[in-house]
Amino acid sequence: MEFKKIISIKRARGLIQSEEFKQRYKNTPTAFTRTRKLHFPILMILMLQKGLKSLQLRLNEFILSLENKDSISNSAFTQARANLDYKAFIELNQKCVVDVMYRDKNIKTYKGMRVIGIDGSKIILPSTKSIIDEFGEVPYGSKNTFADGTFSYAMASTMYDVLNRIVVDSSLNKFKNYEVDLAIQHLKFSTENDLLIYNRSVVCLLQGWVKSFQKSGSIFFKKNNL
Repeated sequence: MEFKKIISIKRARGLIQSEEFKQRYKNTPTAFTRTRKLHFPILMILMLQKGLKSLQLRLNEFILSLENKDSISNSAFTQARANLDYKAFIELNQKCVVDVMYRDKNIKTYKGMRVIGIDGSKIILPSTKSIIDEFGEVPYGSKNTFADGTFSYAMASTMYDVLNRIVVDSSLNKFKNYEVDLAIQHLKFSTENDLLIYNRSVVCLLQGWVKSFQKSGSIFFKKNNL
């Protein structure tokens, strides 16, 4: 597994630095054409980093590791990020994580089956106009309170390999999307002998799909059968 992680990191580094990858995922023809402090690879690395610190503190710490010590503002980062197509991270996950981890089929299984959990979750997003236009908004408030208004809301759905800790597929969708419909969309990434685990409410609504799962070799598994 550690060797696979090394391969994954090397492949990600090569992909991020490739001109073809940059051309596929820049939002405008003129984006990332000039040498700037936040050029394409640097922006990708910053966005892949996890951290609980403020954005500006993370930017300051990152700059200290570079030869050019010029500061980067939150505004500059936001503008650079707007030039990047989110689908870059989908390809990065597929080619550098999923493909690498599964290429030799030497993975953890349960009785020979890959254990896959599929679940959806509602996420509150920043209420900016562009985000509201993309995902929609939900009203909040009560006749018993003075607080009312709206907030931006999205429905996230993820297909996760529980034993190997791999996100096989994920999506962020309009809040009105139906969780069951999103769960069904993940099935194109299922393989033979997958143990598919859903929460009970989704299982009840997916009864009609059991036969199609069995035809593909996948196993449909109810929580109360554990």
